Amino acid sequence: MKPLSPFARDFLVALAESTLGMLPFGRRIGGVLLKHSGLLSSATLNVDERLRKIEVARSNLQEALEAVDELKDEAQRNQEALADLSLKLDQREREKGELDAKLSELRTLTDISATTLQSVFRVPSRASIWAERLIGFVIGVGASVVASMIYVRLP
Repeated sequence: MKPLSPFARDFLVALAESTLGMLPFGRRIGGVLLKHSGLLSSATLNVDERLRKIEVARSNLQEALEAVDELKDEAQRNQEALADLSLKLDQREREKGELDAKLSELRTLTDISATTLQSVFRVPSRASIWAERLIGFVIGVGASVVASMIYVRLP
């Protein structure tokens, strides 16, 4: 048999005491006076004490319900903030993808060698510049000699 809870035990004791108090033979069972056992006086005190405990429990329960409501409101605010942050995170990830694509394009441009750029844009090298200067100098000297010979032979 399962033991009774304290509430059930107190209830049954109070019920038995109130029932025995209504009987014509009084509060005696088997020659034992229940009043002297303390059950009747403790039952009255227990009822008052239980009522006080019920009031305390009721106020504690009210405070707990208020705390639960506050936690619920805070959880809802946190969920809204989380949804907002999630949207911002998605937007930042899209922006990151776009910036990564631009960065890879820029990296490919920087990876092109100088000789490739010179050949694409037909930029002369140092050697070709000096070769052109030398050729120009030789042609200039030759033209000057030819001009001098023409000047000397003309009357």
